[in-house]
Amino acid sequence: MLTNRSFVAVVGALIAILVAPAPPAWAAPKPPDPRYDVVDSWSDATGATVYLRRGSWNGKTGWGYEKVTRYHNLNVAAVRLTTRYPESRSLVAGTKYNYVTPVHHVRCSGWWLFRRCEIVETVDVTVGVDFRNVGSGSFGVVTAFCSGDPKCPDWVRNAANNR
Repeated sequence: MLTNRSFVAVVGALIAILVAPAPPAWAAPKPPDPRYDVVDSWSDATGATVYLRRGSWNGKTGWGYEKVTRYHNLNVAAVRLTTRYPESRSLVAGTKYNYVTPVHHVRCSGWWLFRRCEIVETVDVTVGVDFRNVGSGSFGVVTAFCSGDPKCPDWVRNAANNR
């Protein structure tokens, strides 16, 4: 059973909690989500700005730079080239577009006038971009991958570096 003194103490504590001042206006704001940090940006084939955000990859799901590099074995150069020079650009839904570019694996032999090159394999690279506004530009690259296998061959990533 509460005594008068206990009752007054409890009521006093409740009033102190209810009328406690709000944090000052100068208090530090919540830090921005690092997943939305822009890693790179460029203009696509139509002149629209494509953003590549940090994103995330947890081993099963993800998006952005982290998923593209850690899961699909691509780099910024491959993503940029696919959106700048696509063979096709198609609307998926709403503000989402897919860009597709074939990448050829070329092997050469011989030298000078006797050099002979041939295409030994072709893989389509697809880049999915969402242009919906997220406050600091568009959402950007959701994913990028190769046809046939979630992990792109090293030669695809290296071909983009040699362009």
